[in-house]
Amino acid sequence: MIIRFILLAPAVPNSCLPIGMTPEDNQTKLVPVQPNKNLVHHILSLSSAKSREDDLVTANVVGFICITNVDIERGTFTVLSPAPRPLPQRCLLLSDVRFMDIK
Repeated sequence: MIIRFILLAPAVPNSCLPIGMTPEDNQTKLVPVQPNKNLVHHILSLSSAKSREDDLVTANVVGFICITNVDIERGTFTVLSPAPRPLPQRCLLLSDVRFMDIK
């Protein structure tokens, strides 16, 4: 399960909204991400949360991995990790940070 953080902007005061509108929830939202080729070279953090029901936003991070290849047909990806497999948890958090290995 890959989860991505989306941080929304601070709440707008009601006085700044058009009449009849209400402010939307401005809390951090977790959005599932399907494997796709755009994930290559992205850095993922390994969350210590055991499942999505745990509070992924406040759970500790136990490490980081880099996606090196995505197999869309099988729905899997290959990672560059500083530790041997298996990964300690299955809850991963996608970041906008990319790692490009220059050889």
